[in-house]
Amino acid sequence: MMKHHMSVVSEMAEFIEKTVAYAQVLEVNYDIDQEMDELICRMIFSRGNDEYEIGFNWMGIIDGYSKKIPKMLLVDAHNAICGYYVQWIIEEISRREDND
Repeated sequence: MMKHHMSVVSEMAEFIEKTVAYAQVLEVNYDIDQEMDELICRMIFSRGNDEYEIGFNWMGIIDGYSKKIPKMLLVDAHNAICGYYVQWIIEEISRREDND
């Protein structure tokens, strides 16, 4: 199961990196939250002289973030995850309808 979770969070990190062009990704780390028994992806971004962190799990739920993170960065990161998955769902439904 963790292998699948790793695949999903890696994909989400790629979506965020592609979408949030105004902030540079400095680091992407993967940790196991022992208490919740789940994989967490932590991304560190740089904008100018400031660095910000966002953490999320394999379901796209943001688990933590820097206190002074610009709200737009947080919103854009979450929208990147949601947007790509909604797009995939719509494409999958279209493929299935075409095959029927």
